[in-house]
Amino acid sequence: MEPVTDNEGNYLDTEGEIMDEPSRKIQELAYEEQMYYLLHWGLTYEILVDSNQRTPVTYTIGICQHISNGIIKSFVPTDLTVVGKEQR
Repeated sequence: MEPVTDNEGNYLDTEGEIMDEPSRKIQELAYEEQMYYLLHWGLTYEILVDSNQRTPVTYTIGICQHISNGIIKSFVPTDLTVVGKEQR
């Protein structure tokens, strides 16, 4: 987004007041997209503790292997985007 200027080339803030030249900041991605092989769907078990109550919860996870370094991680389905199809 480019800074707003008036007819004389002065930089304006959100209220229309003249301000100093805005600093140019390099924006970096907050995350880097990673590629994994989906190895298997599985279940995980966890106990949620809330105000002295313990609730057992079982939920689905995707067990994945990083394509370049081979590290195994698990993700909940909402964190995954499956690209491609199964090959046999």
